[in-house]
Amino acid sequence: MLQLLDLPGLADARCRPSGIDLSLHGVDAVVWCTVSTQAWKESESIAWSHLPARLRGRGLLVSTHVDLLHDVRDAEKVLTRLRSAAGPLFRDIVLVSTVDALAGSVEAAWTGTGALDAALCRLLREVREQRAAAAIKMTCRLVDRARSQFEGRRLRASGLPTRTALGGRS
Repeated sequence: MLQLLDLPGLADARCRPSGIDLSLHGVDAVVWCTVSTQAWKESESIAWSHLPARLRGRGLLVSTHVDLLHDVRDAEKVLTRLRSAAGPLFRDIVLVSTVDALAGSVEAAWTGTGALDAALCRLLREVREQRAAAAIKMTCRLVDRARSQFEGRRLRASGLPTRTALGGRS
């Protein structure tokens, strides 16, 4: 299931970074949007640092309104600065053109400068694989516990000493 949460902008003085509690929403990954003309301000960095570590490792930084920049060179500068300032904090960083998106060219907006669709697919695939691995690990632990309990009952029923009787745990 994909759920979108739109949180208040950090320009609002009432929005404290510590007030962002995404754990209440069961969030598995974060797409953080920043405006290209003022990309990755200190307030965003502070707010990001207050998110749970597991979410910070599953973040995609999207720099919107890249079309407001003067030219491709400026977009490259923004991307370079974002990679330097925020790159280690996110799985990926992409630039998105708002003009293309509003003009109905969703494909151009998503697959253009930053290839948002590919970055989002990679992030969601990774989350899915991590959740599947965690489910398999949990299932194995449950099976081991059930097997151990079953063997303990079988041994007790047979009258043979169990690990507890021998000083171990059952």
